[in-house]
Amino acid sequence: MKCHLWIVLLILLFCVSLARGDDFPIVTATAEQTEPDVAASGDNYLVAWTDSRGGTSNLNIYGQIITPTGELLGTLVPVCTRPGNQRMPAVASNGLNYLVVWEEATGGISGRYVGLDGATDGDVFEIASGGSPDVAAFGSGYLVVWIEGAVVKAKVLPDGEEVIVSGATGSCRNPAVASMDEYAAIVWEDSLADAKRIMCRLFYEGAPLYDEVTLILGDFNLRSPAVSAGNLEFILAWQDVSA
Repeated sequence: MKCHLWIVLLILLFCVSLARGDDFPIVTATAEQTEPDVAASGDNYLVAWTDSRGGTSNLNIYGQIITPTGELLGTLVPVCTRPGNQRMPAVASNGLNYLVVWEEATGGISGRYVGLDGATDGDVFEIASGGSPDVAAFGSGYLVVWIEGAVVKAKVLPDGEEVIVSGATGSCRNPAVASMDEYAAIVWEDSLADAKRIMCRLFYEGAPLYDEVTLILGDFNLRSPAVSAGNLEFILAWQDVSA
């Protein structure tokens, strides 16, 4: 029960040890900027966020390229500024470009490629129906995961097929994904009638690998799993609000 706490502490200590210099503003618009995510390309970073400069009923997705020294490269990246609400962006990079995915107010998942220089690459495209997306680089493409109904689904871009990752025993929420070579780990919350569990399933070459695994079974205080790839292993963390 305590192992996840140690994982979180190790991550926090590692992050603190890498901190250097002062914090700096990425965007200073008067509107609210929320729900940020960030990915590294190998040279620089792309930060993406939900932006309300168009009004609270017209939330858009913006981004900014940042160097390792904290320099802002170019201007803001207008990832998606079309009418309607777009929110909950997730971003990844395969070293050749970035992919930003997000949830549409209409109940779908959309995405757009961004070049390493911050220029948008191609138009916004639809990925699937559902919400709560996450994305990881996967080979030369990307692996996108999301919730549709009560199940977790996944798709390899640019041309993979949509597949079901989770069983339909409970009600799934908050999927997250990390990749390592041709493998990926997908984690999520699963609410049962009298308990909640954190689940995981491996993904290999475009399809789920083995059965889903219960990482921890407990009460309804388990939530918000996260996963990252290390040296031939994955590290997972989650929140336990009872601790």
